[in-house]
Amino acid sequence: DVVGLLEQGKQAAREAAEPSTRLLRLAAVTTAGEYVVPPLLRAFSELHPGIELTLEVGNRGRVFQAVLERTADLAISGSPPSGGLLTGRPFLENEIVLIAAPDHPLARRRSVPVAELGALTWLVREERSGTRMLVEDFLAHHDLAPRTVTLGSNGAIKQAVRAGLALSPTLAGVTTPAVQPLAARVGIATGLVMVGELIGEGAAREEAVVG
Repeated sequence: DVVGLLEQGKQAAREAAEPSTRLLRLAAVTTAGEYVVPPLLRAFSELHPGIELTLEVGNRGRVFQAVLERTADLAISGSPPSGGLLTGRPFLENEIVLIAAPDHPLARRRSVPVAELGALTWLVREERSGTRMLVEDFLAHHDLAPRTVTLGSNGAIKQAVRAGLALSPTLAGVTTPAVQPLAARVGIATGLVMVGELIGEGAAREEAVVG
C-alpha cells in the first residue's frame, strides 16, 4: 500500500538526520496535497511517531524538481514523464469528472453528449497543472474549444461552480471524500453535482509515489 511506499523514504531520512530528529520530506502537487496526502500522513504518523514529516505543495514541475534537487525525499503526484531521472509507482486512479451547481440545467440530466460540452464555459486550473493537461488532451481529442476561465486553486473553482459561473472538470476525489462515479450524484456537503464522467473517454490521473 502507499504507506508502505512511504517507508522507502525512511532510509534517506535516517541517513540525513540526527538520531533524535529523523525527518521525511514529502512534496505533492496541489490537488494531491489538499485531498490525497493528509490521510496518508496521519496513517504513517500513527505507525512511525518518531519520524517528523514535512510537506511541500506546488505545481507539477516544482514538485519533480524538489525530488531531483534532493530537497524532498518522495513526491506524490501524477506519474512523471517517461524516460527521465524519476520513476513513479501508481497507487490510485483518480477519475476526471464534470461538476456543476445543483441548479445548472445539465445537473438534471443522466448523460451529456460530448459534442455539447464545446458550447459551455469551463473553469480550469492554471498552466502546467497536471489536471489541466489531462483536460486539454481530452478537449483536443474531441476537437472541442470551449470558452475557459483559469482559476488558480481547487477551492476557487468549487466556489465559482457553486455560484453557477460555469462547469468544471476536476478530479473525483475533490468533490466529496468518498465520491462514487455516478452521473448526477449530488454532493450535499459541497453543494455540487457531478453531471458526467470523462473517465469513459480515457480521462483519469494515476496518483503515484515518485522518487
